[in-house]
Amino acid sequence: MQSLVLHDHVSRWQDDSAFTSDLASLPLVEQARLVRKRREADKRASTLGKILLRQGLEALGFDPRLLRKLQYTASGKPFLEDGPSFSITHADGHVVVALSAEAPRLGVDCELEATKTKLVLDDLEETMTAGQWRDIHGAADPAARYLELWTMKESIVKLTGRGLATPLGEIEGGADGLLTHGDEAFRVARVALPASLVCHVALKG
Repeated sequence: MQSLVLHDHVSRWQDDSAFTSDLASLPLVEQARLVRKRREADKRASTLGKILLRQGLEALGFDPRLLRKLQYTASGKPFLEDGPSFSITHADGHVVVALSAEAPRLGVDCELEATKTKLVLDDLEETMTAGQWRDIHGAADPAARYLELWTMKESIVKLTGRGLATPLGEIEGGADGLLTHGDEAFRVARVALPASLVCHVALKG
């Protein structure tokens, strides 16, 4: 197995002592980074991300102690110089970690499927290209199709680590899982997770 996707929910911790125990199992430098988070929800989701990352390292045959060597880009994206590429995302307590021992870079994004009921498509014009809007409005469920394309694009943003420097409206394509930004191409695939989640993983094309 050269790549995998792991998913869990923060509800795995039935009490504070279970969460505290898992947090304490992480490297001290990561514990310090996590306890500085102001929102408890963010602290728990980020902690679960590191727990799943450690499990993923072991599942791919890497020493889980590599977690001690985590580094961060200027924008806060974690990476390992001597380990697999990986990406972490979370939504409403759900946490997803994608890892690959083959792809040099990857990105993952997920959103709650129920998010589509809150979308006001007319307010989101700048996030999609004209062709993508034709795709969305031609779909049986336009809001669901928008959420598909949104998570596809966000997975690319997670891959590049550029954040707002990659405007979503400039990422083209999507109908066949191939998207482009400028002269860069990305392959994006839907990940089978609980029906409540829409999740995509992007790889450099």
